[in-house]
Amino acid sequence: RILQVRAVPIKDGSLVLLARDVTRLRYLETVRQQFVANLSHEIRTPLAGLDLAAQTLSAQLPAEGDARLFIDRITQEAQRLADIVFNLNQLAALDAEVIAVERLPFSLDDLVGALIDRFQARAAAGRLVLRAETSAEGATAVGDRAKTDQALQNIVDNALKFTQVGEVVVTAGVDRDRVEVTVRDTGPGIPSRDLSRIFERFYKVDRSRGGLPGSGLGLSIARHLVELQGGTIVAESSGSSGTIVRIRLPRGPLTSP
Repeated sequence: RILQVRAVPIKDGSLVLLARDVTRLRYLETVRQQFVANLSHEIRTPLAGLDLAAQTLSAQLPAEGDARLFIDRITQEAQRLADIVFNLNQLAALDAEVIAVERLPFSLDDLVGALIDRFQARAAAGRLVLRAETSAEGATAVGDRAKTDQALQNIVDNALKFTQVGEVVVTAGVDRDRVEVTVRDTGPGIPSRDLSRIFERFYKVDRSRGGLPGSGLGLSIARHLVELQGGTIVAESSGSSGTIVRIRLPRGPLTSP
């Protein structure tokens, strides 16, 4: 049996212990975690075969025509499924608490620069401006560079997905004992009723953000990766235009400008 115990103080200064049997809940949670892990593992192999077949056919088709349109669509959907499988794998690892976290200083300015380079072609294809604003003094964080990079990739991917016109700006700066990275977009914004829930698993703001395809896992995974490092992540939006996602991490020693 697994019991969840809570101590409640009463007026005479003593405590009342409330015990709740959570054995069944813990069992169901374990089953869910195993299902997600097994599902993502079983899908990976046939998905890789599908993608390979699509790429082979694509190489043999003419540049124009209906067949080219269909095979390109298959390739795009295969990539979308691959992204979902990757997110499910990462989610399973986070649930199992088997992810090691580094605690090393790294330059946020360098990380943001590499992030901009990675997404620049996609932004240009959507006729969007993607740019960085970095601090003059240099922002150095203490944490896990790879996990911070993955969290920011998820956030920038989300911003580009829902911004039809305008720009996405990634800013790195210093705030006392913390460093801060913000991703600001000029998309349609998020209503206040949804803002507190966008970091929940599988939650999608379909009404205001266009109902575009996605797993609803990217921002949730970003939150997990940031909090593993002792950081925080919040979202701000006027509800009518633009969204800001703000990450704060422990600050490292100052670097030269």
